[in-house]
Amino acid sequence: MVTARHPLLSLVLAVSLALPVAACAAPSSSHPVPDVGNAVSPVPGVVSSGRLDASDVATLQANGFRQVIDLTPDDETPGFDEAGLVREAGMAYANLPIRVRQT
Repeated sequence: MVTARHPLLSLVLAVSLALPVAACAAPSSSHPVPDVGNAVSPVPGVVSSGRLDASDVATLQANGFRQVIDLTPDDETPGFDEAGLVREAGMAYANLPIRVRQT
């Protein structure tokens, strides 16, 4: 549990939990938001989106993205090898699953 003794950690977790399924790191220069599902750019150089389709990986690559960060647990995987496809496209891939605490 996050307490008031860790306000920065609370902020980081709040921002992380507010992000949809995938976050993609774009080059630091100004790029338009790519045409992928539910994509938004909360800050320059970062795009947050919904679950990626296999065709979205090529779109990200074509728009100069360097990394995909998947925030979903392994049991919510898409119908394709997202990590493999992202890496084959020359981008870094990280999976940082965020789970809801079961009560």
